[in-house]
Amino acid sequence: REQARQAQRYDWPGVDEHAVDTELDQHLTKTADGLRFRYLAAAATTAWSEMCRPPTLPPTDTPTLLVPANRSDYACAAFITGCQLFLGDNFQLSTMDTGHMAFLERPDELAELITEFVLGERHG
Repeated sequence: REQARQAQRYDWPGVDEHAVDTELDQHLTKTADGLRFRYLAAAATTAWSEMCRPPTLPPTDTPTLLVPANRSDYACAAFITGCQLFLGDNFQLSTMDTGHMAFLERPDELAELITEFVLGERHG
């Protein structure tokens, strides 16, 4: 378990210890070969297939909030520019100084951004 904990801390450097322990408690399972993370193969296959193809932009009449993490490279500049050009005034960009797991690193800040967006309080 400690090896899995260290690996998770390496992958999630900004996430607090309690969140890492909760993740391990909920998803680390014992097998005949030791410990491994629990997952559904079909879900993993679907997720990877979606990440391997060009992104699809939302319809132009859909208000869209994009919250890329500054310390992660999942939302590339070309995608952000495409959203800005395609969605125009229906696009809001609000970056966060986090890694990929923004919802674990700064849950309150992310919740505030989403709440303000849903309520129509634009800040981007």
